[in-house]
Amino acid sequence: MINISNYTGNDNPPRPRPPTVALVRERAGSRVRDALVFAMGVDWLAYLLRRCGDRWFAMNDTEADWRDRWAAVNRTGALQEAAATAIHRIARIRAGVDSALAREKQAADEKAYREREQEKRAGETKDSAAAATLAPPAPGAPTASVAPAASAASAAPLKASSEKLLKSLDELEKRLWNRPDAKGIPPQDDIMDQLGIVQGAVGGQWDPPSPAQLEALRQLGEQLDRFLADFNRFEAGEVAAFRKQVAEAGIALLPWALETRGKELPA
Repeated sequence: MINISNYTGNDNPPRPRPPTVALVRERAGSRVRDALVFAMGVDWLAYLLRRCGDRWFAMNDTEADWRDRWAAVNRTGALQEAAATAIHRIARIRAGVDSALAREKQAADEKAYREREQEKRAGETKDSAAAATLAPPAPGAPTASVAPAASAASAAPLKASSEKLLKSLDELEKRLWNRPDAKGIPPQDDIMDQLGIVQGAVGGQWDPPSPAQLEALRQLGEQLDRFLADFNRFEAGEVAAFRKQVAEAGIALLPWALETRGKELPA
């Protein structure tokens, strides 16, 4: 009797063969081909995007536009540097005035201390002389007295001058910027606020500056030039006069304090 159960047929289909090494290798090779095709596709896409980008920039961003934009950025940077230099000079003037007033007060305190010591020694001498003679002074006889100390106004001649100087400095500084210790909400119409607006408009875009932006930059430059001219006159006049008064009072300051000669800001 013949066993026909192992033969293939309609009633006994062949079982699927398990994967072999050759099939695994073939499947791995297909993955490598897919990766290579994908990488080539990405390279071609990047190449096309670069070519399209080059043509787009050539049509919209010419060399002249870039020069105009860079010139506007440089102009705003120059204005900001000049304004920052003026702010630094203002801070040095305030520091010089404070130093002069502090040294004047120290000198006045030392003078008052010396006068009190002299009055104390004069009183001790008077008591010792009275005890030696054992004779009370006659009624109505003149007695030795010590001159009273100088008044506060005469002892501090720089205070009134410094108040006038700082008042003029405050008026100038309000035109330039709002100090961090300013109270309230000041209007944003000073030079630094306007410069920040122009800088944001010019530097926040890839397009060349518009005619309106260039006009705003021109007006801002003229406004800063007028301020620097007034500030230079202020330094050459009131600050120089105050420094001369400080020197005449015999008060020594640091070399940089209130120095104005040969350092005018470019207007």
